[in-house]
Amino acid sequence: MQRLAKQNQELMEFIAETEDLVLKIESDAELTFSDISGVKGHLSEWCDGLETLKEKKKRIKEEKENEEREKRKQEDAERRRKEKEEKEAAEKKRKLEEEKKRRNWKNWPPFIYQNNIQNNFKQQLCCVLFIMPNGIQMNDIVCQGSDEGNDLARCLQSNDEKIISSIITITPRDDKEIKFQMPIRVYVPIVSHDKTLVPVLKYNIKGKKWRTGQRLPEVPLDNAYGISFVGVEIPLKQLKQLQCVKIISTVIKTKSRSKRQLLPVTKQRKQPLEENVTNFPYTLGVPVKALAKFIAYQLTYPNSNSTKWVALGKNLTNGNAQLYHQILENVEEQRDHAEQRERCELYILYWSNHHAQDVTDKIAKIIAAHRHPQFEAEAQQFIKPFTPGRGILSNDNLEKMAYVLAKDWEVFAKKLGFSSDEINKIKSNQPGEVRRTLRVLDLWRLSDGAIQKGTDLVKSLHQAARAAQCGAKLLSMISADL
Repeated sequence: MQRLAKQNQELMEFIAETEDLVLKIESDAELTFSDISGVKGHLSEWCDGLETLKEKKKRIKEEKENEEREKRKQEDAERRRKEKEEKEAAEKKRKLEEEKKRRNWKNWPPFIYQNNIQNNFKQQLCCVLFIMPNGIQMNDIVCQGSDEGNDLARCLQSNDEKIISSIITITPRDDKEIKFQMPIRVYVPIVSHDKTLVPVLKYNIKGKKWRTGQRLPEVPLDNAYGISFVGVEIPLKQLKQLQCVKIISTVIKTKSRSKRQLLPVTKQRKQPLEENVTNFPYTLGVPVKALAKFIAYQLTYPNSNSTKWVALGKNLTNGNAQLYHQILENVEEQRDHAEQRERCELYILYWSNHHAQDVTDKIAKIIAAHRHPQFEAEAQQFIKPFTPGRGILSNDNLEKMAYVLAKDWEVFAKKLGFSSDEINKIKSNQPGEVRRTLRVLDLWRLSDGAIQKGTDLVKSLHQAARAAQCGAKLLSMISADL
């Protein structure tokens, strides 16, 4: 722009000089040499300032290149800025996901502690701890069981409580400072007790008041298979001394309810039922347990000491003799003098916990290990009612049946083969008719009497419902699975 302005100025001066020259010529004035030289000088200066076409093209090209270069520079800067923002966002997301994963107790390695001394509860496994990884090693913590009478007595708050485990004392090794970023989870093995009673864990921190913890869902543990656990989450910041003990209450305390749910029984009347069964302690792993029990019976009937099941055991390990004998040794450690039927059941359960991924995979492989078309077909038919979410004996459908059946649960239980003593225990330990019905159905579906019905299992349930004169709705629900 400056160049054009300069050229324009020079042109205007040249024109002015030229006009003066023309006026002199028109007036016949004498032209001096300086007049002509001045005009020529201005013309020369102006011409010298003019760009040639080539120079103009070159200039335009350079300007365009400069513009493009500047544009690319800006685009590169914008791209780098976006890449940096995306990278920072991705890194932030990764760290959040890692932190979320780190804080999820399901990703924490279990610390499994054994009892090194004999105890009255025959509790070989002391406890299992789940602690968020924070540099804490299993050897940093010591877990010991105690059966001292005075220790046990201090745990009880009423005569209705009964202790069913040693007192587990958890301390840091060598007074090491151990701090926790998240509440820890403690699981104690369930030893033999009345299965109609629900065990819970009590705990105290640094010898203070004993508290009853919220019962946690059971977790499968590869290194402790064949043992069920009761767990509790404890909000502990630093470990000095933590004690846990497992108890059962022989009397269930019920709370008054302000909310009731009305479910229709007939068109003429309605009956109130308790509504909350969300925390009902169903037996875990029912489909695999039922199948293992059924196949054990299938392969050892009528001789409970038949060794026909051994072939299936070897098939499950794909002919791996070392693995077969390893599983067998674990079974014998659990039940040294068990009959072959029970050994077969335990063998299948141990294998399913260690060598298959999910329930569907376990069931498919267990059935396929028969390598006998008739037995496989029977097993496939037997397991259908236990299919999660669909089968009549799944947890979901047990709950639906319980609400429909509740008022008739006691008569129904007798028709299923429960004794008066068993019914009375369920009454005293389960508040409300729906929960009592659920307990009956949950216990029955894995009972020897039910499993030995084989593929007639649902038919047997239907017959019991008819014999108890249950309503058409329940009969219809069961009939759908016949």
